Amino acid sequence: MEVAILLLLALACLALFGKKSKKKESGKTKTLKGRTCSNGRKVIRRNSIPFWKERGWLRKKEELHGYYRVNHRAYEGKIRNPFSERPRFYILKPPEEILQGPHGVCFVPRGKNVYWIHISPKPESLNVGIKSVENCLSETV
Repeated sequence: MEVAILLLLALACLALFGKKSKKKESGKTKTLKGRTCSNGRKVIRRNSIPFWKERGWLRKKEELHGYYRVNHRAYEGKIRNPFSERPRFYILKPPEEILQGPHGVCFVPRGKNVYWIHISPKPESLNVGIKSVENCLSETV
């Protein structure tokens, strides 16, 4: 009786979760519905949302507006010409520590508490540029 119950439970689990993968004729493993690999591990799909969108940066004409987030603090910023070859990163009212610290020369005043941020080498993408500014801030504040 107990064996029959265990067998029914095993069949129910198999029906519920199905087989993880099946072999193609070529010997390669085919992933079913993109959920598992041949070794039984789950497939984790890369996030297709860009980092800047995920972080809440908003597009306004030819600029992105958002916040550089560091150590539970947020510093308002903007990126001009974000989708060009040379986007320009800005921060509004940066903390005094950053201006007086080793990266202070990278923050060039542009008036009205707006600072252009010189990033070298040129960031590969907007995401890398935002992360570079956040790393620079996190080293100082």
